[in-house]
Amino acid sequence: MGERGREYFDRNLSVQAGVVGPVDFTHTTLTQGAGELVRAKCGARFRIFIDIFNHMVADSTDALDATFHALAHPTRRAMLAMLANGEEYTVGELAAPFNVSLAASSKHLIVLEKAKLVRRRVDGCTHACRLNAKPLKKVVDWTEEFRGCWERNFDKLDAVLHELKDTPNRRRKDPR
Repeated sequence: MGERGREYFDRNLSVQAGVVGPVDFTHTTLTQGAGELVRAKCGARFRIFIDIFNHMVADSTDALDATFHALAHPTRRAMLAMLANGEEYTVGELAAPFNVSLAASSKHLIVLEKAKLVRRRVDGCTHACRLNAKPLKKVVDWTEEFRGCWERNFDKLDAVLHELKDTPNRRRKDPR
C-alpha cells in the first residue's frame, strides 16, 4: 500500500470499519499505523484486500472521473460533437461557434486532453485536434450497468399506462 493509501486507511477506514478502533497517532507512525494493527489482528488477507482495493480505485475511477468531468461542460460536449465526424479541427475552428477567446477554448481542450478524449497535433503555430473515443467506451460500459434497472422501470411504467388506458374513464362527481 502506498503512503497515501496507508495514511487514508489509518485516519479513516480503520475507525469506520471498527476493526481496530481509534489509533493514537502520537505513538504510531504512518508506516506502523492502523494498517499494521489490522494485519496483526486479521492477518495478511485484509492487507491484500486493501492493496487491491486501492489499485482498483486508482486505475478505474480516475479515468472515468476525468471523462465525466470533461463531459460536464456544454462547450466541451459541443467541441466533442464537432470532432465526432473524424476530421481534425484547429483550436480556432473549435472556438469559432462559441463566444469564447482562444485562451478559453484552449483551456477547455486541455481538460479534454487530460481525459484523453482529444489528441492535439502541433504543426508550427497550428494546433490541430482529433477525437479519441476510447475513453467514451468506459462511460458506455459504466452506464450499461444501469440498463436493467431502467428497463424494469420502463416496463412498470408501460404496465401502469396500459392499465390506465384500459380502465373506463371515470369522472369525479361534482360535490355541489
